[in-house]
Amino acid sequence: MKLSEGTVKTFVNGGHVKPPFILQLLGHEKIGIFKREQYSLILSDGVDSDLFVILSIRLNAMVHRGDLADNAVVCINDYIVTNLSGGHGGRFKMLNITSMEVVAPASRRIGNPRFARWRNSVQKPKGEDLLDDLPQLTKGALSAIVDKGDNVDSPILQILGNKKCPGKDPRYRLLLSDGVNAYSQAVLDLELLHMFHDGDLSDYSIICIKRYVTPSVPSPIPGEAICVIIILDLEVLVASSDEPDLRKIGDPKPMEIEMKCDSVVQLSGSSGSSCNQVPCGGRATYRAPCACSGCWERNRPFKEKALQLLGQLGQLRDAVLPLNAEDWAAPLALTRCRGGELRLDCPPPTLTP
Repeated sequence: MKLSEGTVKTFVNGGHVKPPFILQLLGHEKIGIFKREQYSLILSDGVDSDLFVILSIRLNAMVHRGDLADNAVVCINDYIVTNLSGGHGGRFKMLNITSMEVVAPASRRIGNPRFARWRNSVQKPKGEDLLDDLPQLTKGALSAIVDKGDNVDSPILQILGNKKCPGKDPRYRLLLSDGVNAYSQAVLDLELLHMFHDGDLSDYSIICIKRYVTPSVPSPIPGEAICVIIILDLEVLVASSDEPDLRKIGDPKPMEIEMKCDSVVQLSGSSGSSCNQVPCGGRATYRAPCACSGCWERNRPFKEKALQLLGQLGQLRDAVLPLNAEDWAAPLALTRCRGGELRLDCPPPTLTP
């Protein structure tokens, strides 16, 4: 049976083909982009083939009955084209098949089709050229952040794994890679947990970390601490659900966890993972990011600042700070109070904002 040659290339170049037209099904796969069951198809016109084809949900019965066998010839009676945002900052068109019938059972592959969207590709396996189009990871970023304490601006990293931490507040511990090193002491801020629940974040996703902090938390060895990367804001550049063939980039080696002698203790009274520990025992001086603030006067000779501080593990905590309006941004001395609450003491006058 003769296929409608040139159809796939027309779609890839943004053109429109009037149905019906005949193509060959090279394969299908269940995908996890959408919450409902849906399948992606690889269709060929004998010359080119395309990966960005979706079967309408109302046609799922064809898969369940076994009608869509590999190398079956199908007739596309109707379709719609959807514009989607790609993981590389661009946009691409996805073909959504809404009406289709099988006109010939599975047989041999017709022609020698090549994937039309891959550059210089002739019958290349899926994902062979994928790395060429992906954002480049910021090599050496993890070593600079953890070992040297440098502030790396907007590092691009890959998530190699995740683990839910035990405790009252749900947290995810991430295994991050910059293509050279892999570091397991990274935690996602509470405000970003929905990205896991919504499926935006998963293993092998590539992210750009826009804002982060690196506090030291207690290690299993008494008197020593571990540097933890707390991700406060990020952008997903490539989601693994958008790129089913996405795998580990490079050959990252696990970083040795460097122990630091810091005076840090656990905030809550319970023992547990480092995800739930905050370095605020005794006194610690640091710059506290301020989420919001207000100022009012009482029957006292000074003003009080009501601050909502962003804790070192991403949580918001309230505090009242008796400072002059001009130096409230100075480094703050943090002490522990009863019930796990935080109290901020006035810094010495010699400290500068």
